[in-house]
Amino acid sequence: MDSLKNIIIQSKNGDKDCMLLMIQKFMPLIKKYSNKLSYDDAREDLIIGFMEIIGDMPVDKSIKFDEEKYIVGYINISMKHLYVKLLKKLIKLSDNETGLYLNTMLENDNVDTSEFINNRIILKELLNKISAYQRYIIISIYFLDLSEDQIAKNLKVSRQAINRTKLRALKSLKEMLLNDGVDFIGK
Repeated sequence: MDSLKNIIIQSKNGDKDCMLLMIQKFMPLIKKYSNKLSYDDAREDLIIGFMEIIGDMPVDKSIKFDEEKYIVGYINISMKHLYVKLLKKLIKLSDNETGLYLNTMLENDNVDTSEFINNRIILKELLNKISAYQRYIIISIYFLDLSEDQIAKNLKVSRQAINRTKLRALKSLKEMLLNDGVDFIGK
């Protein structure tokens, strides 16, 4: 059987069977990150990213890649970076969807428009001051009406972890509002 380095070199040279063999070999890693992302096309996005990682891998330029452990380590780290990139994209998309939700609320006739706009500006400023992860959880719970259990399932973490993050975020938001609220209103 060919070494992993040879299989990668053949994959880079267009051998589809070798690329398929690489995908099969690293499918557990792809599934792991796909389950963590938990959106419909996550697996396909990760497979495409994996193929790009293999295509860009400098196996023929480095002596390090003669040992299989370095190749596996490189792929593991590259896949983790890809996962983080896709997660950030997912969080950004969620933020955009929340903006659309807030815009539709403006159309409600029962809302004082000027007060709503002021509150929305303050809310956006406050939400931008917490971490993206905390913002994702707060938006998911309070604007998208997702339960802590649903979010925990989507992110593959415990419900308690979601609850702790929510409570920390709410505490931070409250402190910022109490300490800096006058600054927000004056802007």
